[in-house]
Amino acid sequence: MRRRLPLLPLLILAMLALAGCGSQAATGTGGTTVSGAQSGSGLNPLPSTFSLQNTNGQTVTEAVLKEHPYTMINVWSTTCGYCIKEMPDLQAAYAENPNPNMGLIGIATDYGNDDDVRQVVADKGVTYPVLITDRQFITDFLGQITAVPATLVVDQSGNVKSVTYGARSKDDFVALMKAYQ
Repeated sequence: MRRRLPLLPLLILAMLALAGCGSQAATGTGGTTVSGAQSGSGLNPLPSTFSLQNTNGQTVTEAVLKEHPYTMINVWSTTCGYCIKEMPDLQAAYAENPNPNMGLIGIATDYGNDDDVRQVVADKGVTYPVLITDRQFITDFLGQITAVPATLVVDQSGNVKSVTYGARSKDDFVALMKAYQ
């Protein structure tokens, strides 16, 4: 008997990869920011428990959110040129991080393409933690992200305080970090 893989998580992942990277995102002018609705953004909170691998093979759980009052989460894909283009700016903002109350993690939407994710992270010199998603996390959370790159700010409980779609500059990232001091 052949085993069929559930198609919904794979379709959601494909939609994420294809939805972003529009020409407006290329401007680096801050994209479109949404805040003030359900849990601050219109997005449901992160799952109360999750366990993902980072690009170094270490397990990262929801406990990462408790390390700072706020955590910036950059959601990206290896198939999104604008996602990759903004990575050096995000890395520079991370190195300068003007806000000790703000943590940073990246989440790659590339389920099943772990080697590609690791290669991009290495090529771009990324030192902030990058998590590799799994089907469950796509179903539980990432399915509501409508485009990549997406930059979210979440609190220690995983409530999404803001979400910005589109590529950002270093100054945009620094300003977002400062906004949550």
